[in-house]
Amino acid sequence: MTTSAMSRARLIVFFVVSAMKRRANADFCRLVGRNGCGRFRYTEQSSVRRTSVRKFKQGALLTLATMVAFSGSIFTSSSAMAASSPVAACGGGSYHVIDKHDLGKAVIYLMYNGTTNCVVTWKDSPDSKKVVAGILVQGNTQENRDADYYQYYAGPVKASAAGKCIIWGGAYGAGDYDYSGSWYRSPWEHCG
Repeated sequence: MTTSAMSRARLIVFFVVSAMKRRANADFCRLVGRNGCGRFRYTEQSSVRRTSVRKFKQGALLTLATMVAFSGSIFTSSSAMAASSPVAACGGGSYHVIDKHDLGKAVIYLMYNGTTNCVVTWKDSPDSKKVVAGILVQGNTQENRDADYYQYYAGPVKASAAGKCIIWGGAYGAGDYDYSGSWYRSPWEHCG
Protein backbone atom coordinates (compact mmCIF):
# COMPACT_ATOMS: atom_id res chain seq x y z
CA MET A 1 0.00 0.00 0.00
CA THR A 2 1.42 3.41 -0.89
CA THR A 3 1.98 6.15 1.67
CA SER A 4 -0.87 8.30 0.35
CA ALA A 5 -3.24 5.30 0.35
CA MET A 6 -2.26 4.51 3.93
CA SER A 7 -2.85 8.14 4.92
CA ARG A 8 -6.30 8.08 3.30
CA ALA A 9 -7.12 4.79 5.04
CA ARG A 10 -6.01 6.20 8.42
CA LEU A 11 -8.08 9.33 7.87
CA ILE A 12 -11.16 7.26 7.01
CA VAL A 13 -10.63 5.10 10.11
CA PHE A 14 -10.26 8.21 12.31
CA PHE A 15 -13.50 9.78 11.10
CA VAL A 16 -15.46 6.52 11.24
CA VAL A 17 -14.24 5.72 14.78
CA SER A 18 -15.04 9.27 15.94
CA ALA A 19 -18.54 9.04 14.50
CA MET A 20 -19.07 5.61 16.04
CA LYS A 21 -17.95 6.85 19.47
CA ARG A 22 -20.38 9.79 19.29
CA ARG A 23 -23.16 7.44 18.21
CA ALA A 24 -22.37 4.93 20.95
CA ASN A 25 -22.34 7.69 23.60
CA ALA A 26 -25.64 9.08 22.31
CA ASP A 27 -27.23 5.61 22.33
CA PHE A 28 -25.85 4.98 25.81
CA CYS A 29 -27.31 8.23 27.13
CA ARG A 30 -30.64 7.41 25.50
CA LEU A 31 -30.63 3.97 27.18
CA VAL A 32 -29.76 5.33 30.60
CA GLY A 33 -31.95 8.38 30.39
CA ARG A 34 -30.99 11.99 29.94
CA ASN A 35 -30.26 12.71 33.58
CA GLY A 36 -28.30 9.49 34.06
CA CYS A 37 -25.72 10.13 31.38
CA GLY A 38 -22.33 10.49 32.99
CA ARG A 39 -23.64 9.64 36.48
CA PHE A 40 -24.19 5.96 36.11
CA ARG A 41 -25.20 3.86 39.10
CA TYR A 42 -25.18 0.09 38.99
CA THR A 43 -28.54 -1.62 39.18
CA GLU A 44 -29.82 -4.78 37.57
CA GLN A 45 -31.50 -2.64 34.91
CA SER A 46 -28.29 -0.68 34.25
CA SER A 47 -26.42 -3.99 33.80
CA VAL A 48 -28.81 -4.90 30.98
CA ARG A 49 -28.27 -1.46 29.45
CA ARG A 50 -24.48 -1.87 29.60
CA THR A 51 -24.75 -5.27 27.89
CA SER A 52 -26.80 -3.68 25.09
CA VAL A 53 -24.24 -0.92 24.66
CA ARG A 54 -21.38 -3.46 24.68
CA LYS A 55 -23.06 -5.49 21.94
CA PHE A 56 -23.66 -2.33 19.93
CA LYS A 57 -19.99 -1.35 20.23
CA GLN A 58 -18.84 -4.86 19.24
CA GLY A 59 -21.06 -4.76 16.14
CA ALA A 60 -19.81 -1.30 15.27
CA LEU A 61 -16.18 -2.38 15.60
CA LEU A 62 -16.80 -5.41 13.37
CA THR A 63 -18.37 -3.11 10.77
CA LEU A 64 -15.42 -0.73 11.05
CA ALA A 65 -12.89 -3.54 10.63
CA THR A 66 -14.71 -4.76 7.52
CA MET A 67 -14.77 -1.24 6.06
CA VAL A 68 -11.06 -0.71 6.73
CA ALA A 69 -10.13 -4.05 5.16
CA PHE A 70 -12.27 -3.31 2.10
CA SER A 71 -10.98 0.25 1.67
CA GLY A 72 -7.39 -0.97 2.02
CA SER A 73 -7.89 -3.50 -0.75
CA ILE A 74 -9.36 -0.81 -3.02
CA PHE A 75 -6.43 1.55 -2.41
CA THR A 76 -3.91 -1.24 -2.96
CA SER A 77 -5.46 -2.65 -6.10
CA SER A 78 -5.91 0.68 -7.84
CA SER A 79 -2.35 1.81 -7.27
CA ALA A 80 -0.65 -1.58 -7.66
CA MET A 81 -2.39 -2.58 -10.90
CA ALA A 82 -1.33 0.40 -13.00
CA ALA A 83 2.16 0.21 -14.47
CA SER A 84 3.96 3.44 -15.32
CA SER A 85 4.65 2.55 -18.98
CA PRO A 86 4.02 -0.19 -21.55
CA VAL A 87 7.55 -1.53 -20.99
CA ALA A 88 6.90 -1.66 -17.23
CA ALA A 89 3.62 -3.50 -17.88
CA CYS A 90 5.60 -6.23 -19.68
CA GLY A 91 7.96 -6.53 -16.75
CA GLY A 92 10.53 -3.89 -17.63
CA GLY A 93 14.07 -5.16 -17.80
CA SER A 94 15.29 -5.74 -21.34
CA TYR A 95 11.92 -5.29 -23.11
CA HIS A 96 12.01 -2.67 -25.85
CA VAL A 97 9.39 -1.47 -28.33
CA ILE A 98 9.82 -3.05 -31.79
CA ASP A 99 6.49 -1.95 -33.30
CA LYS A 100 3.38 0.03 -32.43
CA HIS A 101 0.04 1.03 -33.90
CA ASP A 102 -1.97 4.11 -32.88
CA LEU A 103 -5.73 3.56 -32.48
CA GLY A 104 -6.53 7.20 -31.73
CA LYS A 105 -7.32 6.95 -28.02
CA ALA A 106 -4.94 4.04 -27.35
CA VAL A 107 -1.69 2.66 -28.75
CA ILE A 108 -0.87 -1.03 -29.22
CA TYR A 109 2.78 -1.76 -28.39
CA LEU A 110 4.72 -4.85 -29.49
CA MET A 111 7.81 -5.36 -27.36
CA TYR A 112 10.60 -7.92 -27.37
CA ASN A 113 13.30 -8.88 -24.87
CA GLY A 114 15.39 -11.27 -26.99
CA THR A 115 13.24 -14.35 -26.30
CA THR A 116 9.63 -13.28 -25.69
CA ASN A 117 7.19 -10.98 -27.50
CA CYS A 118 4.85 -8.88 -25.37
CA VAL A 119 1.76 -6.91 -26.47
CA VAL A 120 0.13 -4.11 -24.44
CA THR A 121 -2.71 -1.82 -25.56
CA TRP A 122 -2.09 1.41 -23.64
CA LYS A 123 -4.88 3.99 -23.26
CA ASP A 124 -4.02 7.67 -23.75
CA SER A 125 -6.10 8.52 -20.66
CA PRO A 126 -7.96 6.39 -18.10
CA ASP A 127 -11.56 5.51 -18.98
CA SER A 128 -14.06 2.65 -18.79
CA LYS A 129 -13.96 1.55 -22.44
CA LYS A 130 -13.09 -2.01 -23.40
CA VAL A 131 -9.48 -2.58 -24.41
CA VAL A 132 -7.89 -5.65 -26.07
CA ALA A 133 -4.34 -6.92 -26.59
CA GLY A 134 -3.53 -10.12 -28.47
CA ILE A 135 -0.79 -12.16 -30.14
CA LEU A 136 -0.89 -15.30 -32.30
CA VAL A 137 2.21 -17.39 -33.00
CA GLN A 138 2.43 -19.13 -36.38
CA GLY A 139 1.42 -22.78 -36.00
CA ASN A 140 -0.84 -22.12 -33.01
CA THR A 141 -4.61 -22.17 -33.34
CA GLN A 142 -5.40 -20.09 -30.25
CA GLU A 143 -4.53 -16.42 -29.87
CA ASN A 144 -3.21 -15.26 -26.49
CA ARG A 145 -5.53 -12.40 -25.65
CA ASP A 146 -6.45 -10.10 -22.79
CA ALA A 147 -9.71 -8.18 -23.14
CA ASP A 148 -11.76 -6.34 -20.55
CA TYR A 149 -12.97 -2.93 -19.41
CA TYR A 150 -9.61 -1.96 -17.93
CA GLN A 151 -9.00 1.60 -16.81
CA TYR A 152 -5.42 1.96 -18.11
CA TYR A 153 -4.30 -0.88 -20.40
CA ALA A 154 -4.85 -4.45 -21.61
CA GLY A 155 -2.06 -6.98 -21.35
CA PRO A 156 0.64 -7.90 -21.00
CA VAL A 157 0.11 -10.75 -23.44
CA LYS A 158 3.32 -12.71 -23.98
CA ALA A 159 4.45 -15.41 -26.40
CA SER A 160 7.75 -16.98 -27.39
CA ALA A 161 8.04 -17.25 -31.18
CA ALA A 162 11.60 -18.31 -32.00
CA GLY A 163 11.85 -18.97 -35.75
CA LYS A 164 8.14 -18.18 -36.31
CA CYS A 165 6.03 -15.26 -37.48
CA ILE A 166 3.40 -13.57 -35.32
CA ILE A 167 0.15 -11.69 -35.74
CA TRP A 168 -0.29 -9.05 -33.05
CA GLY A 169 -2.96 -6.47 -32.44
CA GLY A 170 -5.54 -4.97 -30.18
CA ALA A 171 -8.66 -2.89 -29.92
CA TYR A 172 -10.09 0.09 -28.09
CA GLY A 173 -13.80 0.68 -27.71
CA ALA A 174 -16.68 -1.72 -28.01
CA GLY A 175 -15.35 -5.09 -29.07
CA ASP A 176 -12.77 -7.69 -29.97
CA TYR A 177 -11.94 -6.79 -33.57
CA ASP A 178 -15.67 -6.36 -34.31
CA TYR A 179 -15.47 -3.03 -36.20
CA SER A 180 -17.53 -1.18 -33.57
CA GLY A 181 -14.44 0.37 -31.98
CA SER A 182 -10.90 1.14 -33.10
CA TRP A 183 -8.89 -2.00 -33.78
CA TYR A 184 -5.77 -3.29 -35.51
CA ARG A 185 -4.56 -6.76 -36.45
CA SER A 186 -1.18 -7.10 -38.15
CA PRO A 187 -0.36 -9.44 -41.02
CA TRP A 188 2.11 -12.27 -40.35
CA GLU A 189 5.31 -10.41 -39.51
CA HIS A 190 8.32 -10.10 -37.19
CA CYS A 191 9.43 -13.56 -38.26
CA GLY A 192 12.49 -15.09 -36.72
